[in-house]
Amino acid sequence: MGSDTLSSGQLSLVGISSAALAAFREAALAARDQDYWQAIQYYGEALQFQQTPDEFRARLFEYRGQCFWLVGEFRAAEKDYNESLTTSDSLEQISRAHVRLGEMADFQGEYGRAEKLFRQALQEGVAAENLLVIGRARRGLGIVHRRQGNTEKALSHLTQALMAVRQAGEMREQGRVLISLGRTHQARGDYQLALNAYGEARTILENLHDRWRIAQVINYIGECHQALYDIDEALTHHQEALRMTAELDAVILTPEIKRNVGIDLVETGQYEAGLMYLQASLEGARELGNREYEAYSLYYLGRVYMQYEDFVQADRSIDTLYKVADMLDADRFRALAAFARG
Repeated sequence: MGSDTLSSGQLSLVGISSAALAAFREAALAARDQDYWQAIQYYGEALQFQQTPDEFRARLFEYRGQCFWLVGEFRAAEKDYNESLTTSDSLEQISRAHVRLGEMADFQGEYGRAEKLFRQALQEGVAAENLLVIGRARRGLGIVHRRQGNTEKALSHLTQALMAVRQAGEMREQGRVLISLGRTHQARGDYQLALNAYGEARTILENLHDRWRIAQVINYIGECHQALYDIDEALTHHQEALRMTAELDAVILTPEIKRNVGIDLVETGQYEAGLMYLQASLEGARELGNREYEAYSLYYLGRVYMQYEDFVQADRSIDTLYKVADMLDADRFRALAAFARG
């Protein structure tokens, strides 16, 4: 059925030295506790043992790549994902690597490449009868379709993804899919459905002590309150999420949350403080190389500058937003730029 653990019986541990296994287990414990730098160190130690089965080494590269990803070291993550793709000829491992590379492409705004990788992973996952890969690939396709504005297709893929990961018994993946379902409901303006999905995801993630994704969920719950004009509640959630990301050093999440804090502060009349957070959000997005984060930050900066009649800065922000929209080939951001300009 496909599992995300090495102890499931799906991956043979024959031929692996006790020292390599010990390093792997220490890495797994560190990753579980979200001490990702410590996990990276232990995965590296496990990889020092050359005489280990290819599939085990490939899985170590994948797991270390995910840790690099979570701390914002994207080049190292991509390198490890590519190593996990080429180290083993196992169809299951190849499909897992394609999903991870698809997630990387999606984050970088390469939506066409991401969709291709997710479709490839889905085909491979079906052939390998691996429910975990099927669920991850369908989640990826759902995210890409949402970004492209096709929320019906997104919901279809995400519903099937949830069925797959539930059948596989993968609780963390259920939380991830529910977050993506919430994002899609939110994009459709169905805020109560979004809040329901986020609430279910939060319960699962709290049981897993997954503070990284709990912070992510709290941020999105705040966005729903923001959209419903309950700004005080939105700000409470966004400040809590920002505090958690600071404790976790979750650099991937920080620009999005700072943007939301900035929006909330501007809405409550705190223009200077809000502008500071929006500018910090833009800087963080550019440091990460995330064009979508950058586009949203530019949009809100443009609107705030317009609102406070700083038309020179507004024009600069909106002109740059058009350029980013062209880089992403995203009509939704072109439309936002036009709306911001008025």
